Amino acid sequence: MESLPPQGSGAPNPTTIPDRTPLPTQSVVPDQKDGESDPGDSLQGQSSLGLGSLTQKGNASTKGNTTVRAFVKANLQYRILSEKKKTVCVTGWKKKTTVLRIPNKVKYQGTTYRVTQIASRAFSNNRKLRKVVIGDQVRKIGAYAFCQNSKLRQVVIGKRVKVIASHAFYRDEKVQMIRFQTTTDVTIKQKAFSEMSRNAKAILKGKKKRILKKRLRKAGFQGKVIGS
Repeated sequence: MESLPPQGSGAPNPTTIPDRTPLPTQSVVPDQKDGESDPGDSLQGQSSLGLGSLTQKGNASTKGNTTVRAFVKANLQYRILSEKKKTVCVTGWKKKTTVLRIPNKVKYQGTTYRVTQIASRAFSNNRKLRKVVIGDQVRKIGAYAFCQNSKLRQVVIGKRVKVIASHAFYRDEKVQMIRFQTTTDVTIKQKAFSEMSRNAKAILKGKKKRILKKRLRKAGFQGKVIGS
């Protein structure tokens, strides 16, 4: 069984995933287009982007001509991806809860933004979370976003998710049900659903469900697939 690369600073983990450089914590790339590589895969940390810490009133920093802002709303932390497209990435939360709902939209300083991404490691290593509902505006779920959540039981994946990055739900061993609301094509990266219980059920629908089943299997899912 492989273990995750360390998150943030601290003592090194005695074992790491072979041939994989540890991902930085919750990094995002401003003005990223839907379908591009996951922010964590680019190995660009917050320091390389010059991003400041999250605050309730929002935080702004500038690199070149690009302003990147972060803010907190209803317990969730966000970073603005594009002012022009009015999109944000959810990067984590201030206080852990048993149920997590990623909204379709969030309003900040009078502007309404679509929530289109979940950052790498945003909600990983959580011992409290039991249910996740991902909004219908989310296009990408980042690498390791929900990995090693020891009590997670249910996952609902929104209608517009197009990319599920590597290890996104890795080692969520107690998951009983994953419901895919999407009916379109979804790219699932390596080990996104590996080391889950064989009793887990994935519920699919739409014309792409046979393709989705094959991709789930390739990504390590060993449970029962319904609707395929």
